[in-house]
Amino acid sequence: MDFTDFIAGKDDDGRRLDRILQKILPKNSNSGIYSAIRKKLIRINGQGCKGNQTVCQGDSIQVASFLINPQQNPQDNYSKDKIISNPVKPLDESDIVFMNGHILIVNKKSGISVQPGGKGESLWEEVVQFYREKVGTGSISFKPGPLHRLDRFTSGLVAFSLSLEGAKWFTDAMQTHQIKKDYLGITEGQLNQKETWTDFLEDTDSGKSAFFTVKVSQKGEKAVTEAIPLAISQARPLTLVQFKIHTGKKHQIRCQSAHHGYPLYGDSAYNPGARSKSQQKFFLHACRLSFPKDNPLSLPEQIEAPVPHDFEKFLSLNLINWNSQIIL
Repeated sequence: MDFTDFIAGKDDDGRRLDRILQKILPKNSNSGIYSAIRKKLIRINGQGCKGNQTVCQGDSIQVASFLINPQQNPQDNYSKDKIISNPVKPLDESDIVFMNGHILIVNKKSGISVQPGGKGESLWEEVVQFYREKVGTGSISFKPGPLHRLDRFTSGLVAFSLSLEGAKWFTDAMQTHQIKKDYLGITEGQLNQKETWTDFLEDTDSGKSAFFTVKVSQKGEKAVTEAIPLAISQARPLTLVQFKIHTGKKHQIRCQSAHHGYPLYGDSAYNPGARSKSQQKFFLHACRLSFPKDNPLSLPEQIEAPVPHDFEKFLSLNLINWNSQIIL
C-alpha cells in the first residue's frame, strides 16, 4: 500500500494528531479519520498511533494515499480546487508595512473586509494566498489569520499571524492591553479639547436597523476612548481627531464619538444626518500600533501607516491644516 509522508513542522509541535489530520483530510469526518487510524492506514514514524496522540516537530505522519483527494496537494493547507475555481488576487506587497517570521502587518485600504463574508474578496484571503505562495514554512496545521479586526470602511494597520508563537503572544498581549492602538478620524463638530469617554456598549437589535450595530447601554461592556483634537477645519464644523482606544469593542470609536456629539463625518450607520443611508463612507484610519519594548517577537516599539490619499485630499479641501504629527 502506498503512503504519503507529512513532516511535522515547528507550528505542529505539541498538537494532537487528530487536529492535524483535519487539515490533511478536510473532506473526511472525524469518525472516518479515527477508523483509518484503527486500521493503521495512518501512522506516525511507521508505527500505529492514536488520535489524541501528541505530535512532535520532525515526526513523519504517514497517510494511506487513497485517503487523500488526488485533486489536492496534500502537503498544502489550502484546496487547489478553490484556488483554481475562485482565484484570489495576490496581496499588494506595497501595502505590507512590516513582516518577520511571526507577524505580518498590512496597511488595509478602505472598502475591503478583513474577513470573508462581506462583499468581494477579503484581506484575509489575500494574505492566505500570499503566505501559500511566498511564505509557507512547511507546517501541516498552521494557517495565518487576522489578530484583530477593522471595519470594512476603516483603513489602516491590521496584523496577521505567520506562526503559532506569534499568534499566541499577540493575542495575549492584546488581552492584557500591552499593545496600544491609535486612530485618526474626521468628526462633525468642533472638538476643542481632549476628552476621555467611558461608556458601556452592547449589540442592538439588528431587526430595527441594518446599520446600527452597537449602542451605549449600562448592560453592555466597558469601552474607554481618548479623543484628542489635532486640527479644526477653517471652512466648516469638522475636526481631525486622534483616538486612543483602551478597550477593543466592536464599532467603539464610531458609536462613542456619535454618542458624545462628534459623529464621524459620513458615517450613516451612527449619524442620521449623514449624506445617505446607503453610503457609509467615513474617514477612520488605524494609524499606529505600539508594542512593548524588547518583546519576544522582535516587533519595533511603534509601527505607523500614513493616511490614504482620499483622506489627505479631504483634509486639504476642507482647510484642515494638520502638521502630520500624532500625539505620543
